[in-house]
Amino acid sequence: MDREKHSTPNIQRPTRNYAWRPPLEVERWTLNVECFLNSIAADCKFYFKAIFVLPALLLSGCSAADHAPTVDVLGSYFPAWIVCIVIGLALTLITRQLFIGFKLHPHIRPVAIVYPCLMIFYTLAIWLLFFKN
Repeated sequence: MDREKHSTPNIQRPTRNYAWRPPLEVERWTLNVECFLNSIAADCKFYFKAIFVLPALLLSGCSAADHAPTVDVLGSYFPAWIVCIVIGLALTLITRQLFIGFKLHPHIRPVAIVYPCLMIFYTLAIWLLFFKN
């Protein structure tokens, strides 16, 4: 037997890289996680501030010396904001009928946003006209 024919060639193995780095996908994933955690921290700061600011804003209109504005309707006293909402709703329905009469209704988009905003506008306008004291 001829040993030279059957011997394997001398193949050099690659040297080991001891400074292992993760694949690029893992690096991208960790950067995304870090960005996500940073955004959560920013949201937490916002909610932490809101916890202290929101009650102060909600309670700023409360006063023991003032009274709630009421309207006498057939002997019963109703809060004025209920009356303003009812008038705002009535004005919104009248405006809708005018839009239909002038053939403007098909051109008003998005309807689900326009009419509630119109009602809020009329309600707040009535409040400012009659109960701004």
